[in-house]
Amino acid sequence: MVKLDDLPEWMSHPAVAAALGSALGLKAIPGASIVEKLLNLVAGWAAAVYGGLALIDYMGLSSRPIGAFMIFGVGATGLVVFNAIIEAIKRTDLAAWVLGWLPGKKGGQ
Repeated sequence: MVKLDDLPEWMSHPAVAAALGSALGLKAIPGASIVEKLLNLVAGWAAAVYGGLALIDYMGLSSRPIGAFMIFGVGATGLVVFNAIIEAIKRTDLAAWVLGWLPGKKGGQ
């Protein structure tokens, strides 16, 4: 049985884990054109590298393979979560929500 610590060092490099994770994330957000696909891939990679490393630092992880797995996970799910947030914002009637908080005739009670 192969142990995580026996894997080659390049396999647990943050950039490799981020690239593989963001490539997997493209399955959920494919993009309409080649340019959109490349932008999604780069955005997922950047989210995984910066967000994943920040998460590892915050959690205090010291194992390189486990850290690489965390970065892979951030790369695979980062764009999916981001897309869900953007879609929710698009469907929200922001103007009505803001007007409900404002005082006066056009606003709330």
